Amino acid sequence: MQRQLAAFGIAAAGALLGWAALAVQLALLIRRVEAQGGTLAGAVWEFAGYFTIWSNIVAASLFSWAVFRRDRPEPNLRMELAAAVSMAMVGIIYSAVLRALWHPQGVQKMVDASLHDIMPVLSVAFFLLRANARPIWKDSVYALIFPLIYCVYACTRGAFDGWYAYPFLDAGKLGAVHLILNIAGLALAFWVMALVLTGLAGLINKRTLP
Repeated sequence: MQRQLAAFGIAAAGALLGWAALAVQLALLIRRVEAQGGTLAGAVWEFAGYFTIWSNIVAASLFSWAVFRRDRPEPNLRMELAAAVSMAMVGIIYSAVLRALWHPQGVQKMVDASLHDIMPVLSVAFFLLRANARPIWKDSVYALIFPLIYCVYACTRGAFDGWYAYPFLDAGKLGAVHLILNIAGLALAFWVMALVLTGLAGLINKRTLP
């Protein structure tokens, strides 16, 4: 019961924070793009190009579902694991590779922290609290589907408009071999994270479940 209440609290906070941060991020992006002579459609198109945005939309949607559909308390472990892995990797990759590339200030800094730091922590905590059945290692494979779909999408749109959200997916600069190696490395990192989270969930439930 305590785990359910804690998970509900995290879901409520995550839904509120996630949708608010996404809305403010979109508004800030629209203002920047229009100030540079761009269009609303162009700002939305850029917004849709980031894996961070994709992952936060999924996480906020799962949080919202958990809040508003309490009559269906059983979690979808594979989906919630995939979301937790994606959000955890958003935080890790941003801190390790991307944080040094820019220095947001003011409201943008707050939104940046929400999307890249706070939401990943909430997503991982939510999964570990909701995993009331012991996940098995085979579940970790499902965590690869979402990032691989994004990689195909990012490379495809980049081939048409020449814009890549992340330098490690920039096929124009990297070349095919380097790009494939980067995607393989990302897939491996996501899989390892999935194994870590399933292992943690198993250890937690081994102590709390009969």
